[in-house]
Amino acid sequence: MSLNAPSVYQFLPASADVAVIRPIGVAVAGLVVLGLCLGVLLSREPLTATRIVLVGAASAALMPFLLPSMHERYFYLAEVLAVIAACYLAVDIMDTLGGPGAALLVGIDNIFPPVPSELVLPLAASTRRRTRSCSTSCGRSRTARARCCTW
Repeated sequence: MSLNAPSVYQFLPASADVAVIRPIGVAVAGLVVLGLCLGVLLSREPLTATRIVLVGAASAALMPFLLPSMHERYFYLAEVLAVIAACYLAVDIMDTLGGPGAALLVGIDNIFPPVPSELVLPLAASTRRRTRSCSTSCGRSRTARARCCTW
């Protein structure tokens, strides 16, 4: 029932009744999607681009894992969205922490090699350029910059 993709069905014996397990797996996946949707709707947090990408990445990773008879190619969207989410999170960290945030992300490159500094440094430059142009064109007060410098 797993068809070469990592899923919860790898732990079932080969003699398991597919006709019974398949509808249960689809129902569980549907409940997980419903739970994700309710979690997003009931949370008091504003929907930002980062949150939307993170929920999309979580959904794209969970569905092939929970649905029966999935191939490994169905995880491709989850991998692409995970890279996009990493970029969004890196920009958020650098927006919040500034230069030390960029240094932290480049330092993570030494500990966790899949986060390359070649990805972090261009994002840091674009974040710095955007922050500098906002601060000079919109005034010095934080509320004026917040109103003027939104994406």
